[in-house]
Amino acid sequence: MPLSNMCHTSIRSISQAVTITFFLLISHVPQPTRAGHKLVKLCKGSQIQIMSRRGVKIEPYERSRVELMLGDYTRFAHRNKLKVHFEFKTRSANGTLFYGFSGPKAKHVIALTLRNGYPRYSIRCPSAHADVLAPTRNNQPINDNKWHTVEFDTRYGHHGVVSIDGVRLRKSYTVSCTNITTLVMGGHNPDKSHHQYAPDVSLRQRFEGNQRILAWYKRHRWLAAPYGHFEGCIRKLNLHHLLRVPPKYYAVSEC
Repeated sequence: MPLSNMCHTSIRSISQAVTITFFLLISHVPQPTRAGHKLVKLCKGSQIQIMSRRGVKIEPYERSRVELMLGDYTRFAHRNKLKVHFEFKTRSANGTLFYGFSGPKAKHVIALTLRNGYPRYSIRCPSAHADVLAPTRNNQPINDNKWHTVEFDTRYGHHGVVSIDGVRLRKSYTVSCTNITTLVMGGHNPDKSHHQYAPDVSLRQRFEGNQRILAWYKRHRWLAAPYGHFEGCIRKLNLHHLLRVPPKYYAVSEC
């Protein structure tokens, strides 16, 4: 992967003791930015943009991801309506395509993951926990390294609908996950993804003294190992929201 048009720094891999070059972008912009519109380039010379036709590549590094802080809904969206549309391609059989959560305690979580090449829509909300296998064209797995489209929306804040390549679930599922404030595409937030839990070490021993992390891990370890990490490209992301700040990119490259 050429490193031209990238803003990058170097990190040291603990396990392999090698230097990995990765893209790191953190921004603080007070004005909201409309999703889907051209964003100010925060990294000089960088062409990486998840909303563009080229998109971003999520690398084989567990924290490789794109984070989006959601702001107000646009005038085209209904109150409490979350709508996400994007394209992706991958050879990964397992991993997280995206997940969204509300607030620092993340009591409301929605996610779309891959399990053995098939998409799974998951809900973890106060009123419901559900895992639903989303249908695909001809019942085929979608880790074929071809472009696929994903559309997810909560109509009027209640009915969750997911569509893969235009194929929808035959019924919608009532969800109470409201006020989703953060979307993470393709990876995990390192502050909220303590998913390298060793089965031979108890939760109490591993997170002793940090009840906040322990509580979060107990609720959300379903997002993580042993299901693997998504590696592939995501492009043409479109939201019915304003963004509080431009997208934040961590350890990604241009697709």
